[in-house]
Amino acid sequence: MRACRMALAIALSAVLVLPGCAHRRPPEPAKPVTAAPRHAPARPDVIPAPVPARPSAPAPARPPVLSAAAQAARDTAAAGLVLRRCAGHKLLPDQENTRDATLDLISQARAALLRGDATRARSLARTARQLAESLSCR
Repeated sequence: MRACRMALAIALSAVLVLPGCAHRRPPEPAKPVTAAPRHAPARPDVIPAPVPARPSAPAPARPPVLSAAAQAARDTAAAGLVLRRCAGHKLLPDQENTRDATLDLISQARAALLRGDATRARSLARTARQLAESLSCR
């Protein structure tokens, strides 16, 4: 037992001592300063040649703008996925309260969609998704 402790102490001290100090790096060499101007000064008697136009690159693709009902459906599905992942796990009391509140919000969001209130459904579904993401069921 004493030999194990001694070996552990030696290994830990070697790990701490051998790598050296990380904060003591060698200084970087100095870079020379140049005083040359970047561009030639403009002359008023010379007309600059026109610059040929570059072919424009295609604009980056934007994600499609979803309607409020589509956003509500997406967030409700995401919250449901998290709750299904937690289905077989033993939850603590506060996690059970979070799960119950999430289920309630999902049902309210679905009821709002059925009533045709997409904005309210989107808000409830987003809250349900955020609440469900706070659950840690692994």
